[in-house]
Amino acid sequence: MKVEEVIIDEMIVHILDTSQPEPVLSEISLPLAGRPDLRKYFESHIKNSIEDSAAKAAIFKGESKGGETESICLAVMGGRLSLIEGSQALARMLFAIMAKDGRISPGDLAVCLFRTSGDSSPYLGLLKIDPSPAYAHTFEERDGKRLVGFAIREKVMPSTKERLQKCAFVLPVKDRGIGYHMIVLDRQIKQLDGETAQFFLQRFLGAEQAMDDRQKTRNFYYSLISAKNDLLKVGKIDSGVEEKLSKAIEVAVSSEKIEIGRFLQALPLKPDEKAYIEKAVSQKVPDREFSLDKEFAEGLIKHRRFRGKHGLKLEVEKDHFDDVVKSRDQIMLGGKKLTRVVLEVEDWKEVP
Repeated sequence: MKVEEVIIDEMIVHILDTSQPEPVLSEISLPLAGRPDLRKYFESHIKNSIEDSAAKAAIFKGESKGGETESICLAVMGGRLSLIEGSQALARMLFAIMAKDGRISPGDLAVCLFRTSGDSSPYLGLLKIDPSPAYAHTFEERDGKRLVGFAIREKVMPSTKERLQKCAFVLPVKDRGIGYHMIVLDRQIKQLDGETAQFFLQRFLGAEQAMDDRQKTRNFYYSLISAKNDLLKVGKIDSGVEEKLSKAIEVAVSSEKIEIGRFLQALPLKPDEKAYIEKAVSQKVPDREFSLDKEFAEGLIKHRRFRGKHGLKLEVEKDHFDDVVKSRDQIMLGGKKLTRVVLEVEDWKEVP
């Protein structure tokens, strides 16, 4: 999933050191005002993690399968529970899971409400932060309440080389109808075995991956076709570029695996047109890299299908499209923008 900017509204950090009998819970949110280094540290981590090729779409499994994390997240995002109270409950849950398995490394749980550019609805970020030379903990007492903070060491600010291992970004409630509830990054899921490997996604979040390869293939293809039609309609591309883009889509959908960055780079489009394609795809398939269902894809691109006003439908075998459709031009006629198509076909007849 691509985001232009991340803006943190509120964040709190709790220390989860399983060598101790209980977590160290902060009772005050981090004072980000006046701390550009701290804000940049976390906002950079969040942006890098959301856009990471290993990040996957996931859904909450629901109350019937243990939905305590989902309930807390929705309550915090809906303003029915404060970030402090909600994050403390999440930290206790994660600490209890970690304490039962000595192979899970200690660390911190950072919980935050943040927005992306152009969207006023809050996301909820859950970041498990492993110990790092990039920061040191600080502790303060303010009005009798504990504040767990960070001292960032400027020479080791976050970069693409320093990456979070486990984090989840829960989408605003208004976006839950798009087929997934969150973006989850878990780099260690293949390094561990059995229940330990799934502790963050399944046991803590109560979630599972949102889409199988077939769903991703379908959503990828449909979003590309829709975006191509939009660009053609507003005059961003002409029929010549449209045909090149159609060929690129056909090749992409025929591949075994897609890496969104490389796919976009190869498109015969301008930067703003590529950005439009990227946004359309990421709304339906937020994964930056994913496998395609090749058998299902073959069915999607076996024919090329077109539709126009007055009930017009045209379906042509992909391999014979150029034999049938000889030209397509955008024309203005009677103040209307029309597409003039020249067809050459054998055995033309009306069918019942």
